[in-house]
Amino acid sequence: MELLFLGTGGCRYCMIKQRRQTGGFILRDGDFMLAVDPGPGALVHGIRNGVDFGELDGIFVSHPHLDHEGDAEILIEGMTDGCKTDRGVLISNKDYLRSDNTSSSISTYHRQAVGEELIVEDGDEYIFENGIKLQFLEVDHKNVTTTGFKLTKNGKTFSYIPDTDMFDELPKKFEESDYMVVSCARPYSDSWKGHLGLYNVIELEEHIDPEKLFVTHLGTKFIENIDRESQIILDNGLEDTVEIAEDNKSYWLKLE
Repeated sequence: MELLFLGTGGCRYCMIKQRRQTGGFILRDGDFMLAVDPGPGALVHGIRNGVDFGELDGIFVSHPHLDHEGDAEILIEGMTDGCKTDRGVLISNKDYLRSDNTSSSISTYHRQAVGEELIVEDGDEYIFENGIKLQFLEVDHKNVTTTGFKLTKNGKTFSYIPDTDMFDELPKKFEESDYMVVSCARPYSDSWKGHLGLYNVIELEEHIDPEKLFVTHLGTKFIENIDRESQIILDNGLEDTVEIAEDNKSYWLKLE
């Protein structure tokens, strides 16, 4: 399975200044393709990387913050041939898809264009036609419902942890993950309510012991100190396991 990062930046000021791209990531496996948290830039950077959004099977949005869903509507248009063909699944939670629009920006027009709209709760599951299964897991991010997932294929698991506080149940929720993408807005020595720092990522790696953990959704402070953060990963002996993801780069996951 291909993991393609259309953006490894996140949070307000990184997004505004585009210190790193903010387009989320794509998972591709044969004819299967899923767009995850398509923030601003997902469309443009996807096209530049050869992505045909008309081949999307689904779009997943973890929560209604602009850096995670700014390009969701235009990707829906790509997936549905300009909203002319009902196809694909739009997956998120109640705060994005049952919103009074105080935080969610998606239009009713685009919601109705997809083949299926899936409003998920903690523990729900969805199986695509090719047998790839998603299990949805709620995390703890400030004042909006926020959802991650575990994707399972052939007994192997890929997990996505979006913006969240560190809480006791988080490592347990994502146990037995072979590959992980973790949103890490803050550097090792800094903290911010509702977000993980590199210190927390190292905790997760030690508890879960994945084959590979990709750090993404970097905030401005992380980016400004990225050499120091890379050295911390080395100092903890995690250079083979923990990798700071790069924009426009594909990584290959052995889900077999």
